[in-house]
Amino acid sequence: MGRLAAYAHEPPAGLAGEQLWEPDCSYGPSNKVVGAVLPNGLIWRDFYTVKVEIGVCQGWSGLNTKAAIWRQYPGVQYIVLIRLSPSLRVYQYRLEQRENGQFPDYEDHMDIVNGTVLTFVARKPQQ
Repeated sequence: MGRLAAYAHEPPAGLAGEQLWEPDCSYGPSNKVVGAVLPNGLIWRDFYTVKVEIGVCQGWSGLNTKAAIWRQYPGVQYIVLIRLSPSLRVYQYRLEQRENGQFPDYEDHMDIVNGTVLTFVARKPQQ
């Protein structure tokens, strides 16, 4: 398997020399989003606030390993982990959200059922 990249050119400050990773999906603002603040060491095309990992046959241990990587990445505010069993009889997810600059310890996961909706709070509360 080739080298995976989470950013296009150089890793952001503090991650130099690290292995490069690629999530299953990423979302982030562009320089056209009013109020978006670019973290130091990143360029707009490499700035993502949501990382998504989907594991089939992988189990929670593999997804937890990838989540640990994204928790260290500058700018990431949310991590969505989705686990599907090989038989596709088990559908589960976990949504992690950065709070006060840190990701709390997460271990719980929820079943995905018809009508499951994930809610992201995009606005920071007024202080």
